[in-house]
Amino acid sequence: MNILVTNPTSRLSREIVQSLTFAHEVELAAGPFSHGETQNELVKDVDVVLHSLQDSPSIDESERLDQAMRQTYNLLWACVQERVSRFVFLSSLSSMKAYPENYIVNEKWRPLPTTEINGLCFHLAEFVCREYGRERSIDVRVLRLGDLDWDGKTGSDSVLHGADAVNGVMRAIEFDLEPGSWAPASTWNVFHLQSGGPLKPSRFSTRKAEAELGFIPEGIQK
Repeated sequence: MNILVTNPTSRLSREIVQSLTFAHEVELAAGPFSHGETQNELVKDVDVVLHSLQDSPSIDESERLDQAMRQTYNLLWACVQERVSRFVFLSSLSSMKAYPENYIVNEKWRPLPTTEINGLCFHLAEFVCREYGRERSIDVRVLRLGDLDWDGKTGSDSVLHGADAVNGVMRAIEFDLEPGSWAPASTWNVFHLQSGGPLKPSRFSTRKAEAELGFIPEGIQK
């Protein structure tokens, strides 16, 4: 497959690109993503776009909101125009953390975003993705990631180890969805990705990702 990956400066993007290059043709794009022929040319002949938001101190709140909404919209528009098959957006579980910690929250629960800029941007970008997916113009998959941990030191109750993140994203890129126990295969799907284990069960259910994508978290225990 031909795959376009945005936000190439993030560690997760770099790790994913390294894994993808063994079997796929991969291109990188840093943005910003405008509305016009330049964007169409960027995604021409691409099969899958993997999109994530930049998180940099040099980007102010207005720019971040623009990136989340207008630029995500522009990228999706170009994908539809050029008949890209699949769009995978890397979001966050932050919009689900307002629920009590003893609840097991799955993808059917309504997000409860706050005005905190990081979570708000993820939520607004998800909203743009959802509208495109529901029109059935393109296969849109949103992955709500837990708190990324690359060195095993994060004490978060929604930790997502780097290896699990790469595994989940790779499966979302490569796997065709089949009608299953959750819902018939559609062009709009949300999946929660979190690591877990018998010593500390996942706060956010990953059963849908396990059933539909074959996602198997390694667990947090050594």
